[in-house]
Amino acid sequence: MERTLPFFSETPLPLPVVDGEGRLLGIVTRGRLLAALAGRYTPEVPQSGVDSGP
Repeated sequence: MERTLPFFSETPLPLPVVDGEGRLLGIVTRGRLLAALAGRYTPEVPQSGVDSGP
């Protein structure tokens, strides 16, 4: 989190989340980050059997 917060103060755009190979896993918006820090956000978890990627 310490490395992520400065990015949100510098850009209005959502930040990409990538794996070790650089593949996009998702994005983090400023609103979701603030909600998570406030304890008001529960991440969405794919239902069993639902593929969330390619």
